[in-house]
Amino acid sequence: MWGVPFRDIITQAAEQGFEGVELWAEHVWAQEESVQDILRWTKDSRVACTLHAPSWDLNPASINKGIREASYQQLCRSMELAEQVEAPNITVHPGHQTIPSTMASWHTDMIKEQLYRLNEKARRHGCTLSVEHMEEKPKELVCTPEDMNGLTESMPDDIKVTFDAAHVPAERDPVDYFERMNRINKIHLSDTSQAVYHVGLGQGHLPLFHLISLLDHTDLPVVLEGFEEGAEAGKLACHLDYLKKFQQKSIHSNESFSTTKGGPLT
Repeated sequence: MWGVPFRDIITQAAEQGFEGVELWAEHVWAQEESVQDILRWTKDSRVACTLHAPSWDLNPASINKGIREASYQQLCRSMELAEQVEAPNITVHPGHQTIPSTMASWHTDMIKEQLYRLNEKARRHGCTLSVEHMEEKPKELVCTPEDMNGLTESMPDDIKVTFDAAHVPAERDPVDYFERMNRINKIHLSDTSQAVYHVGLGQGHLPLFHLISLLDHTDLPVVLEGFEEGAEAGKLACHLDYLKKFQQKSIHSNESFSTTKGGPLT
């Protein structure tokens, strides 16, 4: 809901019955709204918040030291924001190769080095660092459960993982990815198509029924994800319509629709 005042977003979340919202640092900074006001609105509405760090134009694992350090500083700034809005955790993207298929080992080592630094910063600001696995596309190095587990296994235990359903490839099972990925403390939920990531639930190709059935029994925060400009909130309405149909189908029938595609519930 880019461009919509945060007071309206938080009010809508409360009216829809959401327990919380995930603020995006890029959004907060672009709209230049008072952080103190945002905190007050969340408290008045009894809406908790988590935070997503900036990612546009950033690469904390860049070969270029200037870009690498500028990215690190932006991520540190977002941790200060997390403390100000009392967000208990912050999701970050891990960084990627500067050139596809080049210096993969160097970039992986740099990702680890930066995550160590960022985790120290997160500790000082009282929030948990959560690393998001990425889409399988050129330059990305942390995509599969094996990639993420290999990255985190030698890192401090308080570094956690954000699972993003829309980043699972079309030919793979998101439940399998979820169950094999360690340290998950937050879930981003949306659908995905061959052309676009983060489309409305039921508008892409993900086999959603089993995944949502699994998430329905988790205590982890589940964030309905999707970028929208303006207040129309069509993607959010799509998410909610799909979840309503899922709930109705779960209550009134033991049947499940095909798990080979993520089509709408009917």
